Amino acid sequence: MIPPARVIMVTRALARELFPNGGALGSTLYMEGTAQTIVGIIARLQTPAAAGGSADGEYSVLQPDRYVGADYTYIIRARPGRVESIKAAVPDVLRKLGGARVIRYVRTFPEVRAIAYRGSHGFASVLATVCMILLAVTAFGIVGLTSSSVSRRRREIGTRRALGATRQAILHQFQIEHLVVAITACGIGIGFAIAANLWLVGHYEMQRMPLLPVAVAAFVMLALGQVAVLWPALRAASVPPSLAAKGDGR
Repeated sequence: MIPPARVIMVTRALARELFPNGGALGSTLYMEGTAQTIVGIIARLQTPAAAGGSADGEYSVLQPDRYVGADYTYIIRARPGRVESIKAAVPDVLRKLGGARVIRYVRTFPEVRAIAYRGSHGFASVLATVCMILLAVTAFGIVGLTSSSVSRRRREIGTRRALGATRQAILHQFQIEHLVVAITACGIGIGFAIAANLWLVGHYEMQRMPLLPVAVAAFVMLALGQVAVLWPALRAASVPPSLAAKGDGR
């Protein structure tokens, strides 16, 4: 490798970290004992894979190294609309430069990006499928538990109907009961999640958990619970007042 140039480019996040008062451009950094001048600042550096997290690309230094060897990678800039034609012509042009060239592949950056994120997309799809299955199981569980509660309390519901309770009042009763239980459960779950995240942050310097996804998840669970409890609650609201006069509440 030819000795590197004494100029570097850094990401904006790294520049703010090293120079919080500004003035990173033109400043000097020492890398392995060699003074390097910052000649450019990159707004955001995209990493080739999602597994490493955004921090791997946010705090980076680009150093212009020149390698001398037999294996080269060329990056070719193309005008919009000419990408495919240039891609097809690249192998012939490279072979004219040297007959012994072995060209393994020619890819566009969208193809490179798709290959880099293929595994992450598959993993995300599996997780999304598992989440949907868990949500469906939760919804069916709510329907089953509420239906069981309605069956056990049919005589109580009939008595309330005989005393003047409207169908809407019975419907709201079951909805409010489930809402109170769901809010309590969400509060306990969110509390444990935040406590676990703070412990991980304190012991392993992990990132803080953003509160917006937690709030969205809680809202989705509450909405799902209200939708799931609706059918059993409608069944409860349809219990006739005459059931209160029967000795058997089934």
